[in-house]
Amino acid sequence: MPDYSALLGVTTVLGFESKIIREFCDPVSARWVFKATVYKSARSRGFVGYGDADPSNVSSMIHGAEMRVAETRAVNRALRKAYGIGLCSVEELRLGSQN
Repeated sequence: MPDYSALLGVTTVLGFESKIIREFCDPVSARWVFKATVYKSARSRGFVGYGDADPSNVSSMIHGAEMRVAETRAVNRALRKAYGIGLCSVEELRLGSQN
């Protein structure tokens, strides 16, 4: 199962952008949603991925970092689409609760 750094290591991208989707976010409940677009070349229309995170779908060890997790998930999903990688990245999974 690849993680963020592994995905970046096996791909070549011209660049990517990420944007917060404010209408789906709720800072009070730590719910965040991002849209990421990955560009493989200057002529690429881009590959889009969405990522969300809130305390119910991240490990309790990283509560408080939901915004960063949501953005990383969005970028990872866009990278996987751009390169046809059929495996979820580690960051897209909830890895056990440490309550």
